[in-house]
Amino acid sequence: MKRVFTIIMKDVRHLWPQVLVFLAIAALAVVTNPALHAHRFEYLARILEPVACWVLIVAVIHEERLIGHEQYWLTRPYTWKNLVAAKALFLVTFVSLPVFVCQYIILVGANGSVPLNWIAPLLWRQFFLAIFVILPAVAFAVVT
Repeated sequence: MKRVFTIIMKDVRHLWPQVLVFLAIAALAVVTNPALHAHRFEYLARILEPVACWVLIVAVIHEERLIGHEQYWLTRPYTWKNLVAAKALFLVTFVSLPVFVCQYIILVGANGSVPLNWIAPLLWRQFFLAIFVILPAVAFAVVT
């Protein structure tokens, strides 16, 4: 597990500008959500959020080049399982969790409070985010 966290910390050090841009765009999506009665930049946020998500996902996957002899992971005793676990944990921490928090904030802002029976639909939205946004971006990044 220590090796996984080492890889994640390396990725965070290298990709902190992309992470900050993604978090800022996710915050813009919350602020401009129609449920919160702010329509000014709604379309911009709807376009930029998936694009920023894809850019961050492709960047984190491309951090570990597979071709050549100067890769970070070749000089350390990492297995491919450590790399996959680190990338998955990075995506959960910096993509899925912020989107979940943003959706939760939108629900709280629109309804005043979120009952516990709304947690299951929020988790289903995370599942569909993973299926329709994260996994295609991962597949694209892996083959490029």
